[in-house]
Amino acid sequence: MKLKCPKCDYEKDVNDLVSDCPKCGLIAPHFMVNYDLEHVAKTLTKKALKKRTKDIWRYFELFPLKYDKNLFKIRIGNTPLEQIDKLSNVLGIKNIYVKDETLMPTLSFKDRGGIIIAAHAAQNGTKKLTVASSGNFGAAVARYCSLFGIECIMLTADDTPKEKLAKSAMYGAKIVRVHGLYRDCRRLCIEASDNLVIHSASWEHKPTQIEGWKTSGFEIVEQLHWNSPNIVLVPTGGGGNLLGIWKGICEFKELGFIDSLPKMVAVQSTGCSPYLEAFEKGYVKPRPFKNPKTVAKGIRSSDPFEGEYALKAIRDSKGIVVAVTDEEIVEAGKLLASTTGILAEPSGAASIAGAKKMKEEGIIQSDDVVVSIITGNAMNDFESYLPLVEKSHHIDPSFKEFKKII
Repeated sequence: MKLKCPKCDYEKDVNDLVSDCPKCGLIAPHFMVNYDLEHVAKTLTKKALKKRTKDIWRYFELFPLKYDKNLFKIRIGNTPLEQIDKLSNVLGIKNIYVKDETLMPTLSFKDRGGIIIAAHAAQNGTKKLTVASSGNFGAAVARYCSLFGIECIMLTADDTPKEKLAKSAMYGAKIVRVHGLYRDCRRLCIEASDNLVIHSASWEHKPTQIEGWKTSGFEIVEQLHWNSPNIVLVPTGGGGNLLGIWKGICEFKELGFIDSLPKMVAVQSTGCSPYLEAFEKGYVKPRPFKNPKTVAKGIRSSDPFEGEYALKAIRDSKGIVVAVTDEEIVEAGKLLASTTGILAEPSGAASIAGAKKMKEEGIIQSDDVVVSIITGNAMNDFESYLPLVEKSHHIDPSFKEFKKII
């Protein structure tokens, strides 16, 4: 395996996360891990997978890691992919499946990237990592840093929900609250890397992060009995998860496991939608979104780093970008909970809001096989749902009063 420049195809060692491309000048974090899939196909087969554990380590040949049996003791992945009639009937989409990432150890899909980053860092002798995060990614990186003996420093915006920060603190992370936005936190990580030589899960480790995200794509294909869906909807802030899922499904196609590829749909909030503007205006990459504001803080990325390549994945897949309002996102969270039992944070429920909008606009057909990624648990960010409690009834403790409302 090698790290490959996506612009000029220059290749370098998979552990060289800091050297920019000497041919075209592309900065190191944009490199992608490239595998000798012909070699991988000798051991990663459908027959072999039947005998392996049901977690992300079943795909070990497609990770940039050295073999270590101790890794296999940390069990994550294999989240459910469910088709639930009640939700299908409400949306009018017969074959809509929800990929429930709320059940991961830190309650979001971020565990997938966090463990690959921490494992790769540990195998290369890293003792300290910074991470810029809106909450969920920081918690995931903090968890796996703690398991691999790495000090974690988390930078986050001041308005990050305390529920998310508490998790990171419990894992032993040093939390730094920044008076600014996510992009300010990322900039500080870059400056620490440049001046203090402290690597960042949010910067140098972008290539290894994507390798974790792609495992959702692997699982979706397997859970659909070795078929590709027609459409995959991904709540999108930075764009790394969408890019990772696309990479994973493409690798499975190159291995001959599937014959077709899905359309990738980025779902954003109208309050922060740099991908939508770029997609509609034909930009190569998104431009910074001014004054981002949304209840879906997990996808409030106003200047997405992966923008150029996630946007390319959307276009290459013949997908689209959809933006939904905060009201639509909250209603989608309520719909998801009442029809499937899944409690999703607002950013996690955005994909359901996107599916509803696409069906109403005739973009999704009734018989399309649609996968909606539910990225995070409501316990990460319940604040936006609290107004629902205001509709509660208040009565005196008498049956006469109780009878009036039942």
